[in-house]
Amino acid sequence: MGDLVFYFVGHNEEKMDLEARNLFRSLALNEQLYFSHVIRGYADKALWPEIQKMIKIKNPPVPFATIAELLYSAGNKEVAAETFCRVPDKEQRIELLLDYQFWVPAMEEMCKNKLHEEYEDVLIGQAK
Repeated sequence: MGDLVFYFVGHNEEKMDLEARNLFRSLALNEQLYFSHVIRGYADKALWPEIQKMIKIKNPPVPFATIAELLYSAGNKEVAAETFCRVPDKEQRIELLLDYQFWVPAMEEMCKNKLHEEYEDVLIGQAK
């Protein structure tokens, strides 16, 4: 089912988007799973403006961490880093930035949230 949604949205045509939405409604698909496939389809075809629209939503149907991981996998590391910075949980945000080696945004988040001392060992280990 995910491949079908992926196929429809990858064309970025109103008719295909409508087919994907109809599929979502008629089969009562899980919203988070459906939109994960939508984002993956957009990312595969480099339809970044469509993904940016979803990122700008205050509470998107897919967690920011998932969106960022999909963007990272698609090769758009700049937008992935920005999206990781939107993860609501401060510690999870920093850990994700560190895991994906976004050092500068991770440091900025640590200093902004006064958590740099907690991650000092991780940073020193990475600097060696």
